[in-house]
Amino acid sequence: MSKLDFDKLKPRLEAIPREEVKTPKMPVGTLLQEAFDLYEWAKDDEQALLRAGLDRDLLHELPVRARALRYIQSQWSKVMAGGAETRHKWKVAQQQAIALRKELVNTLRFACRHDGNGVLSAVKRIKKGTGPADLLQDLSDLAVVAESNREALLRIGYDMDQVRKAAQLSTSLKSVLSESNMLDGGEIKYFRNCAYNFLQIAMAEVRAVGRFIFRKDPHRLAGYQHRYYSRK
Repeated sequence: MSKLDFDKLKPRLEAIPREEVKTPKMPVGTLLQEAFDLYEWAKDDEQALLRAGLDRDLLHELPVRARALRYIQSQWSKVMAGGAETRHKWKVAQQQAIALRKELVNTLRFACRHDGNGVLSAVKRIKKGTGPADLLQDLSDLAVVAESNREALLRIGYDMDQVRKAAQLSTSLKSVLSESNMLDGGEIKYFRNCAYNFLQIAMAEVRAVGRFIFRKDPHRLAGYQHRYYSRK
């Protein structure tokens, strides 16, 4: 049911300007519980709320928006559940790649130290890049330079399997890096944020009308207060 609610609301979520989509400032589970509680409370005051200008469709869409958020939050939780393993996998691979890059740089500098500035300049240019993507590109570029100077490396007894390993590592780690990058963004997280904001907007309107109507009735007013922030 939650997926159907999400699919129903998705076109409206997509229409939200990106600059208006904010990262949740409170636990999603807490917001969901407050949304369902607010709806049950507000239903008893429906006629009074409508007379004060609250949109009836907005009121009865509260649980729909909440279920849509619950669904997409569950999808995001699945992504995050696999995140620890993915991050660990990338961390281990990254250290291996850094060590191999350092080894190739030092080896090429030594093996080609008498062969002019061409190789040394190429190695220096390759080292300028920073970041994970540059690391993988460095391994690929260094493997090419090493293959082009195979004789110099063989003269110092270097294991050329390390060169092939660098080229293979550069290719195989691209997918690991992509998976790691997806944990910090991607469509699922974006729609989770959209659904969170969409629900929060509706709740804010219901609360605003309720607080105005029942400003002199402490008992009914209590149900329209923001419990999470009132506890902080």
